[in-house]
Amino acid sequence: MQSKAQQKPSFTSVSSDKSKAVDTHHPEISNHTLEQALFSNICRGEELRGRLIAVMSIAAIAIFIPISFLFEERFAAVFSRSIPRVGITQILLFTALYGYLASKTFGNRRNLSLLRFQVARYVNATVEAALPSILLIGVTHILQGPEALASPPVLIYFLFIILSALRFDLGLAVYTGFICGVGYLYVATYFVPNAWVSGSGSVLQEPLTHVEKAGIMIVAGFLTGIVTVQLRKLIFNVWNSHQEQGRIKTLFGQHVSDVVMERILSSSSSHDLREVVVLFFDIRNFTSFSENKEPVEVVNFLNTLFEELVEVVGENDGFVNKFLGDGFMAVFG
Repeated sequence: MQSKAQQKPSFTSVSSDKSKAVDTHHPEISNHTLEQALFSNICRGEELRGRLIAVMSIAAIAIFIPISFLFEERFAAVFSRSIPRVGITQILLFTALYGYLASKTFGNRRNLSLLRFQVARYVNATVEAALPSILLIGVTHILQGPEALASPPVLIYFLFIILSALRFDLGLAVYTGFICGVGYLYVATYFVPNAWVSGSGSVLQEPLTHVEKAGIMIVAGFLTGIVTVQLRKLIFNVWNSHQEQGRIKTLFGQHVSDVVMERILSSSSSHDLREVVVLFFDIRNFTSFSENKEPVEVVNFLNTLFEELVEVVGENDGFVNKFLGDGFMAVFG
């Protein structure tokens, strides 16, 4: 508490804060702010994704080329063919180019309209979901048999499905799972020799096995979308709860003590009836006292007096509700 004279301007600022707090009472306003924040963060996430893919692809090329020469003879002895160095390098170069273009597209957020943003996200999801299929096609040229469908690139499908949750969009998660499932079926049907033999008795050749894998990918995309929706709801609920607590603190912070305000925030009840003590303080003979004093002297006197009294009120779990000229009203309880 600085002074009675200095307290009055703070009341003016409080009323200004109240007018601002009324706006936060409307969920659509706070939600709009959160939508903007999510949009900005999702763009940054997509930009970072693109950069990582580009950097990792370039790093993979730098590692793959010398290793391919180092193990060329051993590879030829195992697979009876040379390493498809050109094909793998082309795939990695395409991936690096895609990552670079994606980072540039989402990095230019100011010129990215909502429609372009959604189109870019679906294009981005399509390319990412197709990458495991492209890698799997490359593996089929090496293994040349249904064993290719049990290779590590098949697991990359699920990696991209899980990462689609970071886009916070149900449609994109379901779409990613669908593209992954269709891509796997397409590779198994048209690129893998002897992988679609009905009645063969082999798990890697039965069509039902491939259909089940594709179905699991689609279901995984749907489940990831549900998780995304729940995460989005949780974020908005936490945001709205935080906004509501801020509104309550703004509205009641100048009228009730910190203890009462904390009880309001922690209580689930809509009302609370209790006994309180109201103290009216007034300086006796203040008019005659101030008649023969300079204004500065009167203000200094009030500053010193109220500073001590307000501190005592606070120490006893009370608060000053309002100042009344040369006195004030305090509430306890």
